Amino acid sequence: TFSNSTGPLPETSFYSPVVNVGGPIAKDKLWFYASAQLNQSLRENPLSIPGGGQEIRPSHTQTRLGRLKLTWQPGERDRLSLAFNIDRNSIGNLINNASVERAAEARIDRGGYFVILNHDHRFSDRVAFALQTGATFKDVNNDPVTKAISHTDSSSRFTRFSSSRISNDQPGNFLHERKSRIILDPSVSLKARNHDLKMGVQTSYQRSNQTAGVS
Repeated sequence: TFSNSTGPLPETSFYSPVVNVGGPIAKDKLWFYASAQLNQSLRENPLSIPGGGQEIRPSHTQTRLGRLKLTWQPGERDRLSLAFNIDRNSIGNLINNASVERAAEARIDRGGYFVILNHDHRFSDRVAFALQTGATFKDVNNDPVTKAISHTDSSSRFTRFSSSRISNDQPGNFLHERKSRIILDPSVSLKARNHDLKMGVQTSYQRSNQTAGVS
């Protein structure tokens, strides 16, 4: 037989306000564009706790987006653009199932920002130069909701009282990762009779590091 739960019903909500604005700063010379967005999501999950009892566990997700772009055209042959972007996301009670105590839940904070600079120069109707360059930084932080929980049990292959393990052979309850990258991409375009030619070189440098352990 089945019976309906007498507990409160789970709720789900989502809000996403967005603001966009743009226009000229200096007539025929300088323009801007900016946007901002905030996504708020709440999802409650009904859980049947082992040993009896029920629980409504919320999982909250927040995403923050921001964009700013400036475009400058000093003359007919040149155009430069500079853009800054930010993108952040966080999720609380990430696991959200009955196999994990609420005090041992996990959260994730991730995202970063990137900067882009582009320069286009036309030497003539047949020869043009383009430079695309940028830098990216992002991080991913996996942490327990309750950071005071720290006991590990290697023989049972899990981190006691925390949400999970870092890997199959490494018990722990947090993992922090940082990545950065720089790109330089110059190119030249040529028009020769009925042919369009483009040549360039792309150079990039990337660095990353991870920190794992028990809080």
